[in-house]
Amino acid sequence: MGHIIEVEVLFLNRVQTILENQGMPEFLSAASPWKLQEGKGYEGWKASELIRRLKESRKQTISLLSSLKEEDWTRAGSNEGSPVGLLDLGTWLTNHDVGHVAQIKRYIPNSAYR
Repeated sequence: MGHIIEVEVLFLNRVQTILENQGMPEFLSAASPWKLQEGKGYEGWKASELIRRLKESRKQTISLLSSLKEEDWTRAGSNEGSPVGLLDLGTWLTNHDVGHVAQIKRYIPNSAYR
């Protein structure tokens, strides 16, 4: 869950970077997306707190994306020299979620996600 929360925050930061800057801003990230949760203590959090934090982050994401104008979706940033558009970022986040929900279905029998 910590990883999913941190990826959501990464997504929000990248979208805000694109929207707040002209041209094609470079995304700065200290860690690879699959390592963002490391050292942040998520393993000690209660499940209810993890879920609350994920809901909070997702609400921010939906609010931001709902406010975008049509022309905003054509804007882009740069990730290690490669252009990445807002639509690409949204697709990436969606696919990320789909992949982790599939993992939950495989590893937690009779989960609420079935």
